[in-house]
Amino acid sequence: MKILITGGFGFLGARLAEYLLKKDYKVTLASRSKRSLNRSLLKAHSIQVDWQSESSLESISQNQDIIIHAAGMNADDCKNDPDQAHLFNAITTKKLAKLALKSGVKKFIFLSTAHVYANPLEGLLNEQSIPSNSHPYAASHLGGENFLTDVAQTDKMQGVIVRLSNNFGYPAFDNPTCWSLVINNLCLQAIKSKKMVLMGDGSEIRDFMPISLFCVAMEKILSDRLPYSLNDNIFNISSSRTLSIMEVAQRIQSYCKEKFNLNPEIITRAPDSKKLIKEFCIESKFSKLFEPSYNEAFEKELFKLLDFCQSDKSQHIYI
Repeated sequence: MKILITGGFGFLGARLAEYLLKKDYKVTLASRSKRSLNRSLLKAHSIQVDWQSESSLESISQNQDIIIHAAGMNADDCKNDPDQAHLFNAITTKKLAKLALKSGVKKFIFLSTAHVYANPLEGLLNEQSIPSNSHPYAASHLGGENFLTDVAQTDKMQGVIVRLSNNFGYPAFDNPTCWSLVINNLCLQAIKSKKMVLMGDGSEIRDFMPISLFCVAMEKILSDRLPYSLNDNIFNISSSRTLSIMEVAQRIQSYCKEKFNLNPEIITRAPDSKKLIKEFCIESKFSKLFEPSYNEAFEKELFKLLDFCQSDKSQHIYI
């Protein structure tokens, strides 16, 4: 099976590529800039893409069975430039999906975000929940979802929307943006600075997903080996549980003591009295599948991430 991953050198794209290559999939990584493949991605093929050129988009779609569209603007960039966010996350997704259909691609998977549901997330959320978040990051991804659904209204190509919670883990390819992720940043602080400075009092909660389990879920979607019938085209990949930032920091502190004989101090800042912490649960059919292995996967991913932060690979990364 031939798979194209856009944003293939990004945090999610590269880890997914690394996983799929080990499973003997034929993987092509598309990126706007020319990249050299590192050791874990040597079996992949690399291709450069001009996102503003339809001929370039059509070219990368040729001779592919599946496209995983992982390229996209992050939340901060979307907030700073909402027009560009809509242009890339929505319009470019539509163009690529249409050209993928034209090129004979059988399945188009769009990596979206669970943040389309609401801001802040609140209550019980599932794939049938109506999205209501107007933040440019969420709105532009929802636009991409809607365009893909329109394009894929045919038996010739299956359009799949994957809404992600907060993934964390080590990067398979040098990726500075991944260190802005909460758990990645706390691990880097713990190793580099011997302390973890939280943005608030640590009471904020997240649905954290080890990227290793994200990869397992993605392979099941790729191969249609799902633990349930495929009734629609939207999938949440989440843990269906929450942890506070403080709970995560305390776990990292404990692991640092156990693994590196370090005791990084946890430093909190004054809480925002106007900010309400609302309970939520992002339901996912995959969470039932991963229930027996989630805690083990969380621990393994955290240990590997701390190892990465301690290794020579992280020497050029500064916090």
